[in-house]
Amino acid sequence: MNKKSIMLAALCVFGLCTWQAQAANNDHVTVINVVDNVPTGYETIDLRGDLVMGPNPNAITAGFSRNAAYIHFSQSFGSVSVALHNEDGVLVYSTVLNTDVQQTLIIPLANNSGNDGYYITLDNATGFAEGEFEHK
Repeated sequence: MNKKSIMLAALCVFGLCTWQAQAANNDHVTVINVVDNVPTGYETIDLRGDLVMGPNPNAITAGFSRNAAYIHFSQSFGSVSVALHNEDGVLVYSTVLNTDVQQTLIIPLANNSGNDGYYITLDNATGFAEGEFEHK
């Protein structure tokens, strides 16, 4: 085992291979604990489309919880347009993310008493991906 492998193993043993992402939403902050690029406590959003068919099968992961949706890019896709629509087709969130600089996007979700369906789209110069989820 070389020095780099030993150092990486030591960091992981002490919990330093995990990271946290945060999203501020007015009065509160949503903290997402992430291990191996998968946030804990989140349900997976199944993304489909040619954008997710990169050399890495998990190049883009997405999920949602009661408070937020997330998208994580484990490789660079350049600038990616992200849009979130509700089940009525109303745009509720939109941004352009530079994945060379920022790999994780957290979208705060309103806490409603009912179930709300959402449709998420990712689009850039090389492809497109989409998925849907029901926020409970």
